[in-house]
Amino acid sequence: MLRNLTLGLLLLTGVAFAQNLISNPGFENGGDGWDDLWTRDAGAGLSEIVSQPVHSGSRAAHIKHWGVRDWSFKPEGYVPVQAGAMYTFTAWVDVRSLGGSAGMGFATFDAAKEVTDWVYAIRDFEETSDAFRQFTTRVVITQGVSYVWPRFIGDGECDLYIDDVEFYSSGTPPVERSLTLENARLRVVARTADLSFEMTDKRAQKRYTTGGSNVLWVESVDSSHNELLFHCLYLPDDFPVDVHLSLQDNSVAFRLAADPEARLSQAIHFPGVIPTNANDYFIIPHAAGVIEPVASKFPPWGFDFWQWKASMAFMGVTDLRSGYMIVSDDPWDTGIDFKQQGGRFAMQFVHAPSKHRFGHDRTFYYTFVSDDGYVEMCRWYRRHVEELGYVKTWPEKIADNPNVDKLRGAVDFWALDWWFRRNTFKNEMVNFGVDRAIFSLGGGWYTEENFSTLIDSLNALGYLSSRYDIYTDVWPPSHPDLPWYRTEGYPEDVVVDGDGSLHEGWLAYLNDGTPFQGYYTCSQTHADYARRWIAEELQSHRYNARFIDVETASALMECWSSDHPLTRRQDNDYRKQLLNVVKNEFGLVTGSEEAREATFPVVDWGEGTMTIAPAENAGYDWATPVDDPGEGFIRYNVNAAARIPLHGLVYHDVHVATWYTGDGVSKVPAWWDDKDLFNILYASMPLFMPLNKRHWQINREKFLTSYHLAASVFREAGFARMTDHRMLSADWQVQETTFDNGWRVAANFSDADYVHDGVVLPAKGFYASNGQFEVYRLKKEGRVVA
Repeated sequence: MLRNLTLGLLLLTGVAFAQNLISNPGFENGGDGWDDLWTRDAGAGLSEIVSQPVHSGSRAAHIKHWGVRDWSFKPEGYVPVQAGAMYTFTAWVDVRSLGGSAGMGFATFDAAKEVTDWVYAIRDFEETSDAFRQFTTRVVITQGVSYVWPRFIGDGECDLYIDDVEFYSSGTPPVERSLTLENARLRVVARTADLSFEMTDKRAQKRYTTGGSNVLWVESVDSSHNELLFHCLYLPDDFPVDVHLSLQDNSVAFRLAADPEARLSQAIHFPGVIPTNANDYFIIPHAAGVIEPVASKFPPWGFDFWQWKASMAFMGVTDLRSGYMIVSDDPWDTGIDFKQQGGRFAMQFVHAPSKHRFGHDRTFYYTFVSDDGYVEMCRWYRRHVEELGYVKTWPEKIADNPNVDKLRGAVDFWALDWWFRRNTFKNEMVNFGVDRAIFSLGGGWYTEENFSTLIDSLNALGYLSSRYDIYTDVWPPSHPDLPWYRTEGYPEDVVVDGDGSLHEGWLAYLNDGTPFQGYYTCSQTHADYARRWIAEELQSHRYNARFIDVETASALMECWSSDHPLTRRQDNDYRKQLLNVVKNEFGLVTGSEEAREATFPVVDWGEGTMTIAPAENAGYDWATPVDDPGEGFIRYNVNAAARIPLHGLVYHDVHVATWYTGDGVSKVPAWWDDKDLFNILYASMPLFMPLNKRHWQINREKFLTSYHLAASVFREAGFARMTDHRMLSADWQVQETTFDNGWRVAANFSDADYVHDGVVLPAKGFYASNGQFEVYRLKKEGRVVA
């Protein structure tokens, strides 16, 4: 590639030529020029000037914090800085103990001294074994920042000493150049001074401008007609990073490339934030999908693509017509933070370290939509994941295993009470026309006589016979009287965290209420256990399906064991390997908890995909109905104005969505009809978990009505591709979905009648049809008819 532009890196070679902007940097004048320690927990810490230990001179500062929340220690006042310049912040620190986290970095402010970022370019500390060590962070001051607080921060317990603090300008701004790439759809102007980008969507006639990078310093640039290549220095850890930028139709494609073994001490925030507008919404593939105004972020801590309920690796911003999405090809190490700007939030893309290393190239896209908001985003994303190999459609799955077709139109029925496992109940289901079901018959601890005969009879009737299974959880062998707590593999198979501790998992409770801490086993061990355990069981219990708990629900994690070490990417691959054993080596229709898209070729249904927020305590009590499910359940789970079928718009013809195991249709009776309606609108699978025989018999008509309405739509449209989703009413309480086999579904979540296409949708009513057949709950001649 022709090198046609070179920008010199202007660094000062010694501190002697730079002015230290901190007065009393060695604390020789006591605490002059320094604020007292600030702690969020009142009285939870101290700062003092001591004579021992010191790095040089006769004094140093001692910080001791015993609270659980955050603290800060900084020089007095605001330090003025120059936009585009590089600054170095360095100190000698002796970290005696570190129960939480501690480090050094900046808070940044605009010209009016209003905060723009509280945690900017943070360099974390490690324990130093009673010796001073120099810690340094460098930063580029981005546009809009006029002042900083160089400061020491942390949270949790710590005991440390600070000496010889310096903050100085270490690089003058390079000559700014603007470089342009352009195609028929997009125009991108890159500013070399701060690696900010002005991206114009020509079709929507909208311009999106990112903030600059505070950690990447451009040294030189290569350019051609279709690519820009920025040779940069990553300042916090001082290693070279190349930023590749190219255009692909309506996408700006980025790739960060560096030495995989380069030490990465903190996440890279790049590119900078694009400000949002008051009428924008976040589009978040949290479970089935969330839509949230930018004035109220969700979830409050961010959206890492490797975490619980992150079903897909993108996030978008739209005014419901135009907008953009950030898409990652590396979900195991990337995610979104929320940055507050003027009463609204905006997306900050984040690249996390891979076991404290850069690890691998990072490929991601800024994709722009101009006409159809989140539906257009999902159409683009579907094409993209087909290229990634995440798409295996129902005809392909059925060709491999005809039993997969038995999912279409089924109810996921958890038969927890023994009464549901008897032939009398099975015959009742047949008599009432329930001809498609997954009967989840519990776990391996059930040993009733003739249980294998029941399984065979369910299979013969065309049902899916399934059982619960789990490979993640293990407990210490301290309670031999409780054989249902797995102990095999403890501690040798347990994930080892970065600090050397065993990774804690599910907290169980014994019969007397005593907590019993469980641990997570490393996914590298799971497939071998599955091959042994499943093969043994299928010899006598011929299930044709299996539900695997936790595997695609828990966050991807790093394992620091010397016997089975893992990066998050390897963890993803080993989890997928386990599910492949279940589905393809044993030929079982396969379900898993939640949804992780990379596993969709080897998973058929996901319990939890439909659940945005389960009822409180649902993880410990799956079946007992509750009246007060908690704020999250009401705000997101059953609020039609807060959820959209992103999963369906991308993967409806690939993966069946249903509710979390502890979020069955009867879990919160007050919203039973709403959950039926979501199943109908999304053409997804209902989940039944009656508490016991009495609960079933009292609510039998309600359960059967749910089945015949929801499962009928699921049977007709459940394996079709969802092509569209529309809000029909201004309050979003009436919505419509469209499928590629001709079916359309209109659903009314409101408490009032709504007229649509000549029919009256009553409260909680719907109309589904392909023009030849129909399923409905309508108001006819003043009566509601289902």
